[in-house]
Amino acid sequence: MPRSSWSRLKGFCRNRVDSFSTISPPAPGRFDVVVTDQNMPEMGGLDLARAIAALRSDLPVVLISGNRLSTDDELAAANIQYHLDKPFTGASLGLVLAQALRRS
Repeated sequence: MPRSSWSRLKGFCRNRVDSFSTISPPAPGRFDVVVTDQNMPEMGGLDLARAIAALRSDLPVVLISGNRLSTDDELAAANIQYHLDKPFTGASLGLVLAQALRRS
């Protein structure tokens, strides 16, 4: 992903409360993709993805994990189509984001 594309990022959330207040109420077009870590305080990435799917099932979610404990079926059930294992490169993140954005 070219560096100039990063300037279009619309926001970052550092916790569950920020995440929900940012996407709720659903605002179509406000966000194109969500990138979340599996291990977070208060709520894990799978639970966050499920909550996001309840608000906007069309919003692609990229799950990042350093310790993948979920099966592909569990990821699909949480509406997660994209997964990145840590460590990852900026190039691999860019490819996954490009795939997610093409699909959305």
